[in-house]
Amino acid sequence: MPILRPVLLLLLCLTAYAAAPLRMVADNSLAPPMARFDAARNTLLDGIVFDFGNALAAELGRQVHFKVVPTRRTRLLLQSGQADLLCFYSPIWLNEAELPAQRRFLWSHELVLDRDVLLQPRKAKPASNLDDLHGLRIGTVHGYVYPVLQPLQDAGLIQRDDTHSIEANLAKLRAGRLDAAVVNEVNFRYLRKLDPALDAELQQTLTLHEAMLACAVSRRSAIPFARLDAAIRTLITRGDLAWIYQRYQ
Repeated sequence: MPILRPVLLLLLCLTAYAAAPLRMVADNSLAPPMARFDAARNTLLDGIVFDFGNALAAELGRQVHFKVVPTRRTRLLLQSGQADLLCFYSPIWLNEAELPAQRRFLWSHELVLDRDVLLQPRKAKPASNLDDLHGLRIGTVHGYVYPVLQPLQDAGLIQRDDTHSIEANLAKLRAGRLDAAVVNEVNFRYLRKLDPALDAELQQTLTLHEAMLACAVSRRSAIPFARLDAAIRTLITRGDLAWIYQRYQ
C-alpha cells in the first residue's frame, strides 16, 4: 500500500523526535552541591544540576544527556545548537551584551537567587566595602565574570588569581596563598557542612553580586522554547526544585 508508506515514515520520524534526549550543558567548574564530576571520565555524577536535568527531562518525556565542558565552551555549544540549554546561569556570565540580538539566547522563567560572597581568613581584617579590597590578591574561577570586581581589576587595584574551581580557591586561601576568594553562597554553605573547620578558619564578609538565575535556551534547539519553559515552571510551582535544593542542605 504505497499511500501508507509516507504515513509510516512520518510516524517513525515523530517517534525519533520524541525520543531525542534533552541535551543539557554542565559547566565543569561548578562545585558541590551544584555539581560533582568524575574528572577522569568527564561525566556529571550528581548534584543540583544533575537532579534538575533529570527532573526536567522526565517532565518532557525524554532522557537527558549532559555535555560536560569548560566554562569558555558553554556559550559555543548553545550557539551552535549542540546543546539545548544551560541552567542556573545569568546573562551576565555569558557576556550576552556583546552579542547581536539575533544570536542571544532565550531565557526561561527564573529559578533561584544567587549570591557571590567574599571569604577572608579569620585573622584578617574583614572588608566592609570595595575600597577595603585594594591591593588584595583575590581567588576567582577561570572564565567567570565578576561585574563588581572587573573595574577594580581594570584599574590595577586588585589582583585576580584564577583557578579551575571554588574548591581549589578555598585550598589556596586556607594555605595563605590568597588574601580573599570569591565563592557562591550555596557552595560555601554546603562545604561548611562537609568541613566544619572552614568556619574556624574563614569568614564571609562582603556580598559582591546578586542575580536571579535561569536557563539559557539555544535558539537552535529542536525542543520548542514554550514547551521547555512550561516544564521548568511546572518543576518550580510543584515544588520539585525546592525539594532538590533541600536534599543538599
